[in-house]
Amino acid sequence: MRTITGENYPNVQVSIGNLKFHVGRLRYEENQFPIIPMLMASIGGGAILIVVTIIVIFYHRRKVRSNKKHVQTIQQKYDEMGQTLAGECRRAFTELQTGMCDLANDLDVSGAPQHPYRVYIHKMFFPHVQHNEMHPVFASMSVGGSRKSRVEDSLSSFYDLLLRDKFLIALIETLEKQADFKMKDRCNVASFLMIALHENMDYMTKVLMKLLTEMIRKLQPKGQPQLLLKRCDTIAEKLLSNWLALCLYQYSNNRFGQPLYLLYHAIKQQVHKGPVDQKTGEARYCLSEDKLLREQVEAKEIEVMASIGDGQQINIKLLDCDTVTQAKEKILDAIYINQPYSTRPRAEEFELEAVVVRHGQPPYRMPMSDEDSNNRLFENGLYKLNTIGHYKITDNTSLKLNRTFNRNSDTFSISSTYHHNRPSRHQFHARYNNVSNQVTLNSHQDNHHHSPLPHQIREKSFHLAKVNDTSNCNQPVLPEAYLMCLLLTKGTLQQYTQDLFDALFTLPRHVHTFPPAIKYLFDFLNSQASQMQFTDPNVVKSWKNNTLPLRYYINIIRNPQFLFDIDKTPIVDSCLSVIAQAFSDACSITDAKVGKDSPSNRLLYAREIPRYRDKVAEFYKGIQNLPTISEKEMMKEMKFLSETLKDELDKSSALLQLYQYAQRHIKVFEDSLRNANLVHLFDVFVNRVVAGLQEDSVC
Repeated sequence: MRTITGENYPNVQVSIGNLKFHVGRLRYEENQFPIIPMLMASIGGGAILIVVTIIVIFYHRRKVRSNKKHVQTIQQKYDEMGQTLAGECRRAFTELQTGMCDLANDLDVSGAPQHPYRVYIHKMFFPHVQHNEMHPVFASMSVGGSRKSRVEDSLSSFYDLLLRDKFLIALIETLEKQADFKMKDRCNVASFLMIALHENMDYMTKVLMKLLTEMIRKLQPKGQPQLLLKRCDTIAEKLLSNWLALCLYQYSNNRFGQPLYLLYHAIKQQVHKGPVDQKTGEARYCLSEDKLLREQVEAKEIEVMASIGDGQQINIKLLDCDTVTQAKEKILDAIYINQPYSTRPRAEEFELEAVVVRHGQPPYRMPMSDEDSNNRLFENGLYKLNTIGHYKITDNTSLKLNRTFNRNSDTFSISSTYHHNRPSRHQFHARYNNVSNQVTLNSHQDNHHHSPLPHQIREKSFHLAKVNDTSNCNQPVLPEAYLMCLLLTKGTLQQYTQDLFDALFTLPRHVHTFPPAIKYLFDFLNSQASQMQFTDPNVVKSWKNNTLPLRYYINIIRNPQFLFDIDKTPIVDSCLSVIAQAFSDACSITDAKVGKDSPSNRLLYAREIPRYRDKVAEFYKGIQNLPTISEKEMMKEMKFLSETLKDELDKSSALLQLYQYAQRHIKVFEDSLRNANLVHLFDVFVNRVVAGLQEDSVC
């Protein structure tokens, strides 16, 4: 502190108006700023800051190097996994291709086991009917002898009425307005109409276009017009599906039938190369996460010589984890390759036996079964189905399928010179009771009675994955190893998938073989969009997507059994559904973003979808550039189709089914016709149709 003295003090004088006051000198003390201490503190703080910064930078660089090294390690790991996966895909594809060569060569000679036109129509029109049954509309109508002529005349009159488009459209509109007219009824009526009027496909085409035009006219531009034909909420939409099915049968067989059949068989063979759980249907090699086998199963491949009875032996590859039933299925698949599934025998019609040869002893035959007195039992009441490994089958063992003759006895014929007494089911039940007291056996049961296992016992059987086993509940849902199985399967099947996509979404070399119905339909949709002033190109593209790809292509991919006489197992169905979804995404107008939370089926084909989408756009452009199909040319094609269908379908039963729908709502139908000034048609319907089709006249 420095003191100011003497004259250095300021002289203070205060003025207030005219008044002046002399205060005197003002004395104060001045503090000197501590420069040196502050300078030293600043230097020290700066030094500390520099040291801290250096430490932070050093730590950050070390962390970056560590992270970079970790990323490089992970990248290297994934590169190795990718190389391994690529190598496995090449190996698996080569092995699969080797097995598919015989199939492809046989296809060139005999072709795929295609359904006849009639069976194909039945499956496309009525997909929910069991594969071994026929819808009643395909059966001949039986009529009482004394009323036959009258019933036929009435059906003929009803047929003539249906050929009046105003009558037919009024009937359709009336039925659709009824509260009790469900989705199943809409599908049935559409199928009945197409069958009843199959001899006039030109007329049906005109009616269909009128119905579609009316649907388009009701669309609101500010709504969502792109959703048109997305579902099957109306009879018209189901009619469109049936119309496409009839028009594309020959094209399907000639254009993409073989690629689809090869893809089906490739999936089936790839699935069978790994373990498949007979009880749950899950497999190691598949495309669906839901059907992926998450059990660590060691599967050893075994090459055996198989035959039916004493017939010619063929080389078959089995897995030691295959059940006896799975082994029988594989043997039958190999023997009856490319044969219609409906004509081949079933696995349950055979017993499987192994011809065992031991050194120094004569060969003997060992019967094998999924369930016998030797099933392995567990303390929790579970029992495991017998497998090929359970019977210690080795390479080059001879396996024979022998037909079972007496299904109601424990004694069955293995061959003409050999008989074997099966272990009694009662013995198996007793062993089960020793482990679990959940089943009480009838003490008076005949020990020699060959009966199926009780339901409560069958529920306790398992193959690879134990039922209700929660021991692995803490494992990740989709571990890396399981994802590799999906990728491996996808890579192995990719060539067959690509071949099918190219066949579906590429115009044939000879464009005149392309169905004129598709060109006519697409031009119709373009015209309607233009008339309704839907300027967004995605609108008409959505309509096209909702017709050919959605209503036919995707349906056939998901259900190849509609086109071919084959057996589609649940695991094959799940794989086909994933491929169909990928094709559907390729036709979508929206680019679905994929991320870590996306379903695995979308992740599998995420890289292919952009390329597929470009291919679809090119396909649509190619169709647009085809020569226009005039209405006269289209009607000529439809008349030719009617001639083809004439010997395949019978309209009588379909007319009767349609009459029953009309008669059920006859009061409302009358009002509808009166409002449309068509009362004269209703009079014909009542006097000529209803009068002759009384309920007791048709059996």
